[in-house]
Amino acid sequence: MKIKIFSRSEIEFFVKEIKEPTLIISIRCSGDSSKPEIEGNPLVKKILFLRFDDIEEHEKFLNCVPMSDEDALKIKEVVEETKEKVTEIWVHCDAGVSRSAGVAAAIGKYLNDDDMFVFGSPRYSPNITCYRKTLNALMGDSEIDSEKIKFNDKVFSEGFKLAENEAEWKNLHFDNEEELNKWISDKLSTWGTAKISGL
Repeated sequence: MKIKIFSRSEIEFFVKEIKEPTLIISIRCSGDSSKPEIEGNPLVKKILFLRFDDIEEHEKFLNCVPMSDEDALKIKEVVEETKEKVTEIWVHCDAGVSRSAGVAAAIGKYLNDDDMFVFGSPRYSPNITCYRKTLNALMGDSEIDSEKIKFNDKVFSEGFKLAENEAEWKNLHFDNEEELNKWISDKLSTWGTAKISGL
């Protein structure tokens, strides 16, 4: 199954380009009553609209609502209902970085046994409440790998600091700590050489 992550503006733009049967999971903030413009393409077989905020379950902010167990169960139901009928699942939130990444990573782990397309990329900082609740709904009680979360934090921060341009940053992906550390070391040594040769 192909799983793709989008911001709201990206999905509104690219929904017209869908070429395969697709499920869309649309996440908006709890106070956002406007729906994204993503209906109308006949290859979109189902759209699940959800509303919750980009906060972790333990965080308390006035008028902010974290993802609930009911939201996660709705995701499970729609994934189970459509997994034999679609070839792509598109997940979007406002920025396409946190809530959608957490949900997409959990679906990827469940369907493809792969969540590293999220955790190994500096483009994403997955909301761990979204990841945990969705994974638990899909797979039953699943332990969250705290090392994977620490790894993603490092990928996210180092990728942002050391990538030379947006194209490089968007294409970065690391499968493990060793790959990430080698890239960091290469970057720092290249910068050091460039500074020395510029003297």
